[in-house]
Amino acid sequence: MKEGLRRILLIATLVLASAQAQVPAAKLTLRRNSAGETLATASGTIPACGLTALNEVPRFQIEGSVITVAQPVVGVACMNPPPKEKHYEQTLNLGKLAPGAYTINWSFPALAASYESPGK
Repeated sequence: MKEGLRRILLIATLVLASAQAQVPAAKLTLRRNSAGETLATASGTIPACGLTALNEVPRFQIEGSVITVAQPVVGVACMNPPPKEKHYEQTLNLGKLAPGAYTINWSFPALAASYESPGK
């Protein structure tokens, strides 16, 4: 039983690594709105099959100066030939950040950015 679980985890890890490597150019932009809240937007194209993002708002966690964004993902079976990539765009309101430098790590597509918050 444990060996079967290890194989499943290995396959899932390989699929994840493969899907991350296949993600075409995407970008992460940050800006402040008129209320002083920081908005993070991830956009670009992502695979339509394999490991891909669900159409759900990601969750985020702030620990010190690191903001980790977790985009829910799902595995979708690919056809032959596989479908074209699909457009992805998700904006997340990070709220009013304290003054300082932050690193934002977005899980899928795998993106990272630095951001200097002027504060409230």
